[in-house]
Amino acid sequence: ATTQPDNITPPPDYRFVRIDDLSDVTASEDGGADIDAVVLDKGDGSLIYASSVEAAQHGGIDGLQLDPTDILGAPDAFFEYPDLTNCAVDDGFMSLGGTGGFVVVRMDGLMETGDTLTVLEVGGCTWSGGEAFVEEVQVSISVGSEPTGTWLNLGSSIGPDAAFTIPSL
Repeated sequence: ATTQPDNITPPPDYRFVRIDDLSDVTASEDGGADIDAVVLDKGDGSLIYASSVEAAQHGGIDGLQLDPTDILGAPDAFFEYPDLTNCAVDDGFMSLGGTGGFVVVRMDGLMETGDTLTVLEVGGCTWSGGEAFVEEVQVSISVGSEPTGTWLNLGSSIGPDAAFTIPSL
């Protein structure tokens, strides 16, 4: 076994992603930002998905899909991911419910500098009622799962794919 010298601190283990709904929508079936999946694209091309929900708060706007576990695992709406051209959704996503809504998920692997983290928001996807609205989300990462903890803000984006390169951690 190798040991590290006393003066070297190992990098922190970034495993948690927080997604905040920044949409300011009125009551509708759409219910704010609708998250299909969270995907970590590693430098070697492998894909890692969110594996558990650590915290969630609904923003209060009506929505039909309120189960946060629907965003775990591989994408449902973007069934040919990473190709985003075909998207159909009638289930398998979570409506965050507008401003104030958020979800914190744990990734099944560590986020490292240069990896790409993508939050798939189903805006623009077709569904039995028409086409989903495109909504804005803010994405942050952390070494801890506490919603009130210390978060590194990666930025905000308007769906369908909010993709961010993990900076030097």
